[in-house]
Amino acid sequence: MPRVSAHLRLLLLRQERKFVLIEAIEKAGDCFAVQLLDDSKVSTDLVMYATGRTPNSTEFGLEQLGVELDREGAIKINSDCQTNVPSIYALGDVTNRVNLTPVAIADGMALANKLYVIIPARK
Repeated sequence: MPRVSAHLRLLLLRQERKFVLIEAIEKAGDCFAVQLLDDSKVSTDLVMYATGRTPNSTEFGLEQLGVELDREGAIKINSDCQTNVPSIYALGDVTNRVNLTPVAIADGMALANKLYVIIPARK
């Protein structure tokens, strides 16, 4: 399934909309005053401000280790946070799974429990 951001970008480009970097947004009466990084200003009744995360998986030497990345640079993992290289695990924003801190914390705890906690066998 294509990412919503890529689809939206294509739609806006077809309409000749441009993407800009915003420095500040202030309420100005019944509209918004938007200060852009190029020092220009825009007054508008609506601001669509989207942020996103790009996996920071470069400069680790993953390619040399044979770790597979997806087309966005995210590390591919299975349901146990394991990469295609059995001894390498990944979690958090580099996996592009669900880029939320509580999810990364839960994944980290689950992985630590799986790898390091000895659970006695049931009788």
